[in-house]
Amino acid sequence: MMRRHNNLRMHHRFRERCFLTERQFLRFVGPFKEDTMTKPVGALKERHNDKTAGGFREIGKAFMKCTDHLTQDHKVILRALDILDHMALRVGNNQPVDAEDVHAILRFFRAFADDHHQAKEESALFPELRTLPTQQGPLRQMLFEHNQERSLVEGLEEALYTKKGGDFVYFADRLSSLLRNHIHKEDHILFDIVERTLSAEQDERVMAEFAKFEFNPSSVADLRRLEWKYLRRGASVCA
Repeated sequence: MMRRHNNLRMHHRFRERCFLTERQFLRFVGPFKEDTMTKPVGALKERHNDKTAGGFREIGKAFMKCTDHLTQDHKVILRALDILDHMALRVGNNQPVDAEDVHAILRFFRAFADDHHQAKEESALFPELRTLPTQQGPLRQMLFEHNQERSLVEGLEEALYTKKGGDFVYFADRLSSLLRNHIHKEDHILFDIVERTLSAEQDERVMAEFAKFEFNPSSVADLRRLEWKYLRRGASVCA
């Protein structure tokens, strides 16, 4: 119960910079669940309680860092991966999966994971890190993995259109493994570097760029429905 209350307080801080309010955001994606973050890389750290100097900026009475913003995106993406994993399991066991559900989860990866989340990283955060000579290698690796993820989504789309179940399972497994490990590296390595090296002014610039990315609720509106259908989650959702 305390963990859920902490998550809700985090959403309250987040609403200053989002195009959806906390109530609207929860209505579309539901409450965050810790178990979506435990396979295979373990639980993610809670960053919003770290009040060390140089990382937080004040927005009214709330504090928000660019890394907090991206970590919240990651939690939603991990939930979508749980759905994709279960779809792939069903296909691998010759059990039916609704083609429209597959279209919905692939739309999410295109619209939210790529066009919204990765675009924010590539256009706002990464340019600030390019000023640090020691970060050129890690940035190239992150960008390489972003492009790998896009290629794997294309492979899933092709498998869906050609109705090749084996290919769908292969690309789903590859995408889930790659994205989970990518998120783990960003949350536990890259974001630690960001918090140590970015000044408050740089963080302000990144957050100002983030604010230009409008959040399209339709990109995640199906998550709760799919979680209930494939994972039997979503019965207890904050009103």
